[in-house]
Amino acid sequence: MATEASGISLEGARRADEMASRSLLYSIAVSPGYNPMLHSQINDKLFIAQSDIIRNIHRKESSVIIGRCSDYILAEEENVLKVFVFADINDRINRISERQNISKQKATELIAKTDKKRSNYYNFYTGKKWGKLENYDLVINSASLGIVGASDMIAAAAKLLSEKA
Repeated sequence: MATEASGISLEGARRADEMASRSLLYSIAVSPGYNPMLHSQINDKLFIAQSDIIRNIHRKESSVIIGRCSDYILAEEENVLKVFVFADINDRINRISERQNISKQKATELIAKTDKKRSNYYNFYTGKKWGKLENYDLVINSASLGIVGASDMIAAAAKLLSEKA
């Protein structure tokens, strides 16, 4: 939806997705012909398109938006439950290792890279700190509750919120 709204190709969007995390020097070093102004414009254009889509979806229907700085984008909207799901590192390593059939070392590296990317993207576009508790209404440890238990808790909290509205 964001690629259609922004006019950015799907491949361009994939390359730019959550890429506020790359440093200018890294991008220049690994990408011959890298144009920092064009890259920034594509990222910003994609973020704006995604933000508009998230707001429109929220205003039209009940929805679950995962990531995309949606807590920040929907901060001024009513009937929004902002949730942050986390797990201890060992649980995450085991889950990723099994799900993607990779070694625990590779899973550890992937988690570190993904967390850095998500953190930098969120921090850049919101001016807030990713994972900081006060950004959310509910923080859940999926390692202690399990995926189903965490999902059930989120659903119960969302039901309470909708009854309150």
